[in-house]
Amino acid sequence: AEWRCSGARPPPGGDRHRVEVERQNSATQHTRQSREVGSSDSDSLLDQELYRLRMCESHDNYRDNTGNGFYGAYQFAQQTWEDLGMTGRPDQAAPAVQDYAAKVLHSHAGWGPWPACSRREHLR
Repeated sequence: AEWRCSGARPPPGGDRHRVEVERQNSATQHTRQSREVGSSDSDSLLDQELYRLRMCESHDNYRDNTGNGFYGAYQFAQQTWEDLGMTGRPDQAAPAVQDYAAKVLHSHAGWGPWPACSRREHLR
């Protein structure tokens, strides 16, 4: 599977079942963490970087569908979205689901799936 938003390579050893299990585990952990007061500095930094990425990719428009084959706030390719274990189209998913999918993809592939905007925004 090719992991693409604005063009990317698959994560090393990328396997759909493993991603699905990690997605479920991470969602549970994220829910637990969101109930706690405060968040870690790394989570806060990633959230800020994802905001900058969204602004570049779609002007922070979670419903973005311009007909170019990329969808939602992070401009996911449909195949990438499905490889992450998601259903439906990215632009039809709730913002929290898109944010979660972007975090999972980032954890597997870094900023590679978003080459133009990550370069423009100096994301590393």
